[in-house]
Amino acid sequence: MPAHPSRLKRLCTHLCTTHAHVRALFPDAELDRIEHAIQAGEHGHQGELRVVIEGSLPLAQVWGRVSPRERAEHIFRELDIWDTEANSGVLLYLNIADHAVEIVADRGFAARVPATTWDELCAILTSGFTRQQQTAALHQVIHALHALANRHFPVDPARGGNSNELPDRPLIC
Repeated sequence: MPAHPSRLKRLCTHLCTTHAHVRALFPDAELDRIEHAIQAGEHGHQGELRVVIEGSLPLAQVWGRVSPRERAEHIFRELDIWDTEANSGVLLYLNIADHAVEIVADRGFAARVPATTWDELCAILTSGFTRQQQTAALHQVIHALHALANRHFPVDPARGGNSNELPDRPLIC
């Protein structure tokens, strides 16, 4: 039985979305700005933000119909974002081939922030990509995530501030 046309289309899209596509959208200078925005924002709270930008999924995962959400959850676990001291890790995952944005939050955030908030932030970023203003939208979402962390995970002066448990540099996969 032949593969479903939508499966083949997705497979071709992932096959044709290269690392060069990601680097064109996010050159080194932009990655530097994102890293700085994460570092600057994390000084005011105990949250930990990790940005992962993936051009395409491994083809076996595309063929196996792994969704962007499933991939984001896998990366969240693989990078130990769930394992921060305050349970305050957040993954902002961008999948370029699927035009998908996912936010995966640790249980500390999930208990305090409704799912609709995460959906709204994903919609801002998706809209930014549609308008080819992805960097502005990404910075807007990073700022909003810092505001949430400031509200729910403020710095505890007795503990000496944020220990910066996760790398701030965006990871390009």
